[in-house]
Amino acid sequence: MAHAQGHLFLLTAMLALAAASDAARRKIPNWITVAIAVTGLASQWMGGGFRSAGGGLLAAIGVGAFLAPFWMKRGIGGGDLKLGATAAAWVGLARLPHYMLASALVGAVVAAACYAASSIEARGSIRANLHALHAPAWPRAAEAPGKTVLVPYGVGFAVGALYALHL
Repeated sequence: MAHAQGHLFLLTAMLALAAASDAARRKIPNWITVAIAVTGLASQWMGGGFRSAGGGLLAAIGVGAFLAPFWMKRGIGGGDLKLGATAAAWVGLARLPHYMLASALVGAVVAAACYAASSIEARGSIRANLHALHAPAWPRAAEAPGKTVLVPYGVGFAVGALYALHL
């Protein structure tokens, strides 16, 4: 579904705010994610009616369900989960694979940059957290020994959404 140019400008501004907040404070305000969800579904509705808005809603629910286990294991923050899901409402089902792949790639680059900028002690904690995320049992990443290094993964979701919408 093609969004109106004004709608994409609004989304770009909201995603820039979310990414900047996540990068600076490691927190994405709820009002931004709510605004992204509401405007995303409204834009889908205006551009394609019920079918398009339903696809946006299904994309948001699907991404939220996919990210929930990572949030439960403290691999991502709640703001990252909400931003990832609400941006999917804009992307819709057809471009969802592009969105998820681009978000993962950008998120990996951001995580690598955080790793490179961290102390040697923190790097050991990061490795322990990665092992905790992949463990078959249910240990949570933040329970791994050492300091926790927070990655602003919202940046990945913001860039991924803009990439998917501008294909």
